[in-house]
Amino acid sequence: MSITRRELKEYFKPALSRKSFRFSRLHGLVHGGTLQNLRAAKAFGRPDTSQLLGAFARQDKSQIARAYERPDKSEIANAYLRRRNGGKELIRELMNAEPHLQHPVMDVLRDLSKSAGPAGCTPNGAHADAMERVQRILRECGVHAVFGRPASAGLMLHDTEAAGIPLRIYLGESVGGNINRGRLHEHADGSWSVELDLTQTAARLMQVIDYWLADTGNPPAHLDARRLSFVRAPRDLLLGSLISSMERGSVKGDHVPVMYALDVSCLRLACGSLDELARASDSPRHFLLNALNMNARSVMAHEIAHLQECRANGPVALHPTIKEAFAYLFQAAYSDPADAFRTMMLHGFDITLMMPSFDAALRAIGPHSFCLQESYLRAWARGMLDALTKQFGAGAAGKPAIDASPIIEAASHAPITESDLPFVERALCNPHRRVDKTLLNLCPAEPA
Repeated sequence: MSITRRELKEYFKPALSRKSFRFSRLHGLVHGGTLQNLRAAKAFGRPDTSQLLGAFARQDKSQIARAYERPDKSEIANAYLRRRNGGKELIRELMNAEPHLQHPVMDVLRDLSKSAGPAGCTPNGAHADAMERVQRILRECGVHAVFGRPASAGLMLHDTEAAGIPLRIYLGESVGGNINRGRLHEHADGSWSVELDLTQTAARLMQVIDYWLADTGNPPAHLDARRLSFVRAPRDLLLGSLISSMERGSVKGDHVPVMYALDVSCLRLACGSLDELARASDSPRHFLLNALNMNARSVMAHEIAHLQECRANGPVALHPTIKEAFAYLFQAAYSDPADAFRTMMLHGFDITLMMPSFDAALRAIGPHSFCLQESYLRAWARGMLDALTKQFGAGAAGKPAIDASPIIEAASHAPITESDLPFVERALCNPHRRVDKTLLNLCPAEPA
């Protein structure tokens, strides 16, 4: 028996009303030592962490050595803090962490200090190696962080593999209005891993669920009522209304708001997918699990696409915008086109400027640009991929073509399990609550 919308509204009501998630909400689900380890992970994710490690390497090594001879290793912190006040947060959180995290990390810092020369300089790669060692220690202790990336701190849920490379799934805190669900991470030894933030993945899902479950007769104040009416209207009714507007001349064909229309189409497709999942689910939790895996597959396809493009193009320095376009188009072609195109726009890609032929095609079909089908978006993604490939790299001048098979494999993976749901339910929050209106506001493309 499938789940009803009424049951889902009741289940998601608390989450849809929450603006953000902090690790403190995990009280009672994880023990206090784990929460303190999470605070240490957050401190290591600070942007200045590498500088702090370098400063530690330049300390008075005899002073640190004497501290290590004492039973209480907190003397190491005192030796450090007497030289550099800027490291107080890092050392304080580390000294409060559980011993099986604190002691190995302090050993890494001691080794880093020993490697420094007379002027405090360390050999090439020593800092990066130390950071990698600490990251491994953090994961072994059940937490996650990447140096210099505050949003990378989180509770480790899975340290597994997908499409032949390591996959790290963690539960992070929500970070303002930005949603960055996944990242391809290159390690000091040249290997790669994919990191998936389940909190941010769930947050993007909650944005769609907010539209999907909203009362169209009495729309919530934080949603754009006009967009909601377009997203939820039956296709024939919406097309009839838009065609009538064009015939009356109130909307001219060459003035179709392409970005807005594409966003509405993507939301309509996403809501249609949720309808299918609801029919196939027998409980709210089963629905959430299926929906999370649907979103996680899309994220993994995007990140593996980055990896495949790097492997094919090698050291060719493509502009970051072009590299992102490759990944989004592969995601659209082989995973979820609605999620790919909408996320592309939300991350600052102006379809009108970057893909003029696609823009012209949408203007040409007029009202139907508000009701695009998945097959239409997928076909355009593949066509634009071909054009991008010919213009910028792989498959030309003797270089190998981009191999899509790992992307397809990632898009069929289901990495989220039932055991993750108690943590996800605590972390669910609605980013729509953090902005006045959920309009499609374009922001600058991500910097190089």
